[in-house]
Amino acid sequence: MTANRDYAYFIAIGLLRQKKYEDCMRKCEQILRVEPGNHQVKQLSVAAEKELRKEGLIGVGIAAGASLFGALAIGGLAAVAAAKRR
Repeated sequence: MTANRDYAYFIAIGLLRQKKYEDCMRKCEQILRVEPGNHQVKQLSVAAEKELRKEGLIGVGIAAGASLFGALAIGGLAAVAAAKRR
């Protein structure tokens, strides 16, 4: 049983390194169902959740930046078109 737990833990670490944070958290949950007091797995799960949140915030920032750029580009084009009409 110990070997299976170790294999599952190493798989979870690999998933974290591959940036598959949700899969890592699922694997940690599986381990914690069998061994709820495993501190290493709890720490790994917290690390995966933290990275997932951080990556989500970066995605939101990129989307907001793209939206702002798009709005500025459209505004600029509208200003040029208005200037040509005069």
